[in-house]
Amino acid sequence: MPKVKWVVPFEKNRYFTGRESELTPLEELLFTEGGPKKIAVFGLGGVGKTSLIIELVYRIREHHEDCSIFWIPATNFESFQQAYLNICQQLQLPGWDDKNEDPKRLLQSYLSQTSAGQWLLVFDNADDISMWTGSQGSDQVSPQLMDYLPTSQDGRIVFTSRDRKTAYDLVQRGHIVEVLELSEDVAIDLLQKYVSRHDLGKHEDDAKSLVKQLTYLPLAIIQAASYINKNDISLATYLSLLADQEEEVIDLLSEHFEDDSRYRDVKNPVAMTWLISFEQIRLRDPLAAQILSFIACVDSENVPLSLLPPGLSRKKEIDAVGSLDAYSFIYKRQADSSLDVHRLVHLATRNWLRREKILVQWAEIVVNRLDDVFPNHNHQNRSIWRTYLTHARYALDSQLIDQDGKRRIDLAWKVANCLDSDGRWKEAETLLVQVMKSQKKVLGEEHPDTLGSMNNLGGLFESQGKYEAAEPLYEETLRLRKKVLGEEHPNTLGSMNNLGSLFQSQGKYEAAEPLYEETLRLRKKVLGEEHPDTLGSMNNLGGLFESQGKYEAAELNCPRKDDSAL
Repeated sequence: MPKVKWVVPFEKNRYFTGRESELTPLEELLFTEGGPKKIAVFGLGGVGKTSLIIELVYRIREHHEDCSIFWIPATNFESFQQAYLNICQQLQLPGWDDKNEDPKRLLQSYLSQTSAGQWLLVFDNADDISMWTGSQGSDQVSPQLMDYLPTSQDGRIVFTSRDRKTAYDLVQRGHIVEVLELSEDVAIDLLQKYVSRHDLGKHEDDAKSLVKQLTYLPLAIIQAASYINKNDISLATYLSLLADQEEEVIDLLSEHFEDDSRYRDVKNPVAMTWLISFEQIRLRDPLAAQILSFIACVDSENVPLSLLPPGLSRKKEIDAVGSLDAYSFIYKRQADSSLDVHRLVHLATRNWLRREKILVQWAEIVVNRLDDVFPNHNHQNRSIWRTYLTHARYALDSQLIDQDGKRRIDLAWKVANCLDSDGRWKEAETLLVQVMKSQKKVLGEEHPDTLGSMNNLGGLFESQGKYEAAEPLYEETLRLRKKVLGEEHPNTLGSMNNLGSLFQSQGKYEAAEPLYEETLRLRKKVLGEEHPDTLGSMNNLGGLFESQGKYEAAELNCPRKDDSAL
């Protein structure tokens, strides 16, 4: 009977919590006759795949004493090769110390023999498929690493990977298992184990809020616990740090900490853990990297696929979104019309772009794209603009880009008008004031676009009943339009009509009447008696006379009661 061997570089994690719904089925799959010979466990970086498999192999060691277990870090070819050499040495395989012998081939040959007995081979962090298939971008290893996998009726192989696509390719007809974030209860239990000096039962609300802020991600929870312990602070204090400015939160999530269930040469902080994945995506699927960069500059929830930068073909777009989904960076919503981005991934991607000095560039790309696709405020576009609105607001709030840039101002103008149409007047007012100030600064006070913004802001104040704020804006707009466009220009006549309407709303009938009369006279002259604007002016004047009890004059000027006022 072969001597059972145990080559696992980790101690049992006494803080391991939960995961029974993954552990029990995995163990059963591995030791069920006729079960899959290869299993891949995949999930977001930091979700606890390695910790899960460490717990699994210790359980197997306890429940299946005749099973040898070998652990191989597959982060890169060097760690892979060194682990093979170490295992061959411990097994004392003939030729292990011969430099002309390949340890991968030696171990494959040994484990493929019946005499090796029952065994489990773990390849942890198998994220780079090119290492296994020898495709472009690999370490130029020949033959491909897939060719070195042993096969035996008594042998099983488990891979862990951040990438679902890689997981599928590695197991082929095997079995894959997704590892998700922890439930709230399990996340709090994990936090309690690491901050044992704090009684979370007495701070239940803070504990719930903290694990939620950390998206129930084990790595983030352990990192937070390390910082809390090291600095002897409360959960409430840590929560206040998470509520700080983006750069400060990144610093907090970049804080180094020790974790015995992770490799010594791997960067543990949450803000750093996905950097290697970002680089792999950039190399393997440039469009996916572009989409990830794009969505880092909009809101992290409900991002419409129609907003994303287009690819060269529909297939390339589907592949790119699939790549991000495979890394668990995004979650596709039903009907595949929009997606959500993992909140910490969103933050980490912005950090990555900042490190690469391209965050400002992507913020500008997003504003330009939104300006291209954001519709006008016509009622029939309401469902479209409501879909884009949150993301436009996020992009406009960015302080990274030129606040007076033309594309930003154009977008702000559209968004403000849509907010106005939706009755969100306070938000619309803030944007319209920004637009007007920028246009005065860049275009000048008398530019038609500036006057248009001034007029719209006056209209917004009027719709809220802020007549005293609206009046000087309408008067100044009318004065400047007369000067710049001329007294008979349609926009000038519109301003004249608006000011008359404002006076009427305030009961200033004597001030409104000459404005309405002059607007009607000039519209008849410029547009003709049957033009809708002319008929609107007639209707307005008739309504004004009616309000004053001048019914005969009203009858003469209001022949069509169903005309809408302009």
